[in-house]
Amino acid sequence: MNDTSYAALMTFLADIGRKPMETKDISGFVSNSVLMVYAVMALRLIESGAAIEDVDGAAKELRTLPPCLSYDSWKPSIVEDVTRVMFEFRGDAYLRSSKLLTALAKGNPLFYVDQKPNPAIYNLVERGRRALDPKLIKIALLTSVRLAAARTVELGETPATVDFVSTEGLKFPRGPLAEIDELGAVAVLNDLQAVNAVMPENGMNAPELLTAMAKERQTFFKGGQANPAIAALIKGNSHARH
Repeated sequence: MNDTSYAALMTFLADIGRKPMETKDISGFVSNSVLMVYAVMALRLIESGAAIEDVDGAAKELRTLPPCLSYDSWKPSIVEDVTRVMFEFRGDAYLRSSKLLTALAKGNPLFYVDQKPNPAIYNLVERGRRALDPKLIKIALLTSVRLAAARTVELGETPATVDFVSTEGLKFPRGPLAEIDELGAVAVLNDLQAVNAVMPENGMNAPELLTAMAKERQTFFKGGQANPAIAALIKGNSHARH
């Protein structure tokens, strides 16, 4: 798209009451960058002993997308394809950590049949023997979104864009990066540790940017604007994967 066409498109969207948002060209785009990690976390929770209705119930209480119900629209085979491509470009192993996703992608079974959870889903994978604490399920879902959002900034997207897409596009009630700022990076990393303790096999890795932020006690936003220190942390992090 040339500059003239781009400007015309932006003007048209503004004229019809839309708020256009320019994004970086990163693999998976912003929405998938957050949503796919959230989708994988839902399956990992089921593998670890959570019931389908407990995962969706926790999401509804958080006012976020019920992930298991959403799989019936997304189709697991599509999520399988998207996470594979994202992994090939990013190397984020968590995207390929769910054995249940691989099994589901072969036949795309529904999570809900006659508006009830489909028990056949559980037959596709060996599950944890104990039910998970509902509070832990909520923490796990929230942590997956927050870490995915931080990773997206680490890949080069702006904090404002990540939070905008998360709230306006994915309909999360609050921007995950704003939530990290409110809680503090240290608290989010502590939540990650608690989640990985329950699901230790192929757990989520903390984005190196978030670890650096915790050490330097930095935030994504400062005075309502993007914190310039974040760009410096990314540039100074020679191990960040791009």
